[in-house]
Amino acid sequence: DHWLSDTQVTNCSLCNSTFTATNRKHHCRICGDIFCERCSSFKITYPELNLVNQRACKGCHAYVNTHLPTLTSGSEFTLYTSGNKYPVTVSVSNDEKFLVIGFKGNVKPPKRIELKQFTDIKNGQDTPTWKSHTDIFCCMVDTELVSVDYLCFSVIFKSETVDLMANNPAQKSAWLDAFKGLLKLRQDRIAAFIDTERERYQHNAEVRKQQEKEEKRKLISDKYASKKNEIATRYKK
Repeated sequence: DHWLSDTQVTNCSLCNSTFTATNRKHHCRICGDIFCERCSSFKITYPELNLVNQRACKGCHAYVNTHLPTLTSGSEFTLYTSGNKYPVTVSVSNDEKFLVIGFKGNVKPPKRIELKQFTDIKNGQDTPTWKSHTDIFCCMVDTELVSVDYLCFSVIFKSETVDLMANNPAQKSAWLDAFKGLLKLRQDRIAAFIDTERERYQHNAEVRKQQEKEEKRKLISDKYASKKNEIATRYKK
């Protein structure tokens, strides 16, 4: 039900090539978007959708094989809140429904945030929380002094932000890419679902309109037949 309708698309969503009788449309089995043969030639196995060796686009192939393992295996960060910071372990639940934050030393109970509330990912220190930590400017990475901004990013939810500092640039880069992949997948699924629902609604509206016409036509026909029978009965008398 998250597949984009064929009638909504005339060009490949990745390379923008025009679909023709020879350049056919193919759905990515994960995001539901439509691509040409070349741009959807990847094969993936994705238990969440019961997919085994199925067609996928380049972005979803990277998400399932690279980004998803990063998210579900978890990693250690420093979580910043207004006035405080905590060493934490961050991961995505195996069913991909929650972001899970575990606090080291059990200073707080684990926190679970629904991923359906996930709206954006921001690089650097660009949220009110970071602005409340004006005393933090630099830190040591290996033997080099670097700007903290170089290690920070924020995961944006509808009602809150999760502001994290990575341990090194490589970790930050991997998690930024992973969250971006997750966000794109969710946005593509929602867009495809909305387009499909819109087309379904329009189709149902047309069906209802046609049914109303048929009912009106039948009502007129029945009235005409009744009147005709009434006249014929009078004539016989």
